[in-house]
Amino acid sequence: MIYGRHPVYEVLQSGESIDRVWISRDARGELIGDIRKLCKERKIPVLNVPSQRLKQEVKGNHQGVLAFLSGVEFQQLEDLLPQIYESGELPFLLILDRVSDVRNIGAIARTAYIAGVHAIVVPKKGTSALGADAMKTSAGALQHIPVCRHQSLDEVMQVCHDNGICIYALSEKGDKMIWEEQLKLPLALLMGSEGEGIHPRLLEESDYVLKLPMTRSFDSYNVSVAAGMALYEAMRQNHHI
Repeated sequence: MIYGRHPVYEVLQSGESIDRVWISRDARGELIGDIRKLCKERKIPVLNVPSQRLKQEVKGNHQGVLAFLSGVEFQQLEDLLPQIYESGELPFLLILDRVSDVRNIGAIARTAYIAGVHAIVVPKKGTSALGADAMKTSAGALQHIPVCRHQSLDEVMQVCHDNGICIYALSEKGDKMIWEEQLKLPLALLMGSEGEGIHPRLLEESDYVLKLPMTRSFDSYNVSVAAGMALYEAMRQNHHI
């Protein structure tokens, strides 16, 4: 973490990868406007939080500003897709809708990397910070798999469709079991948040809504477990395992 107005302003100017910035709701004056402007230019999420919340994170003089450094260098999906196609491969993506538990993010990244996923796509809001804890849980996989962070997953869905990528949402609301559908590349698997699942709007925008098997009536699988099951089935179908 970097705190204090001048240190945060300088790290923003340096180009260092930053996950998000917290600004106290009552912060005014020197550099606050400049910090907000730089965050907007670099597409870094800014959260307006109570001053007391900053005090809980930082023992020193935070001056109303706190930046969380990221363990990954975020990319844009629009820039990455041409590179995948040009390499002679077909995109295999994993979209995570507001997965907020850092342990789940790390575990999912580890499985996704092993399964051959080209990129993980997350929204700016509602996703856990990808710092040291996520890196540790991923066993270092987050250093090797590209992570794309976008303002809206609606935009991501459109980018996928524009590039010929079929989107398969995993939800208990699905009509078919995952193995009953042909998961042909290029494809994107869409997984939902721990508490709310996939947003209804994103379900409507998906090409298919599929479900995972459950022999007993229960709430649902943990999202990292569900992602592992879905990734395995996609990998099995496309690599003839």
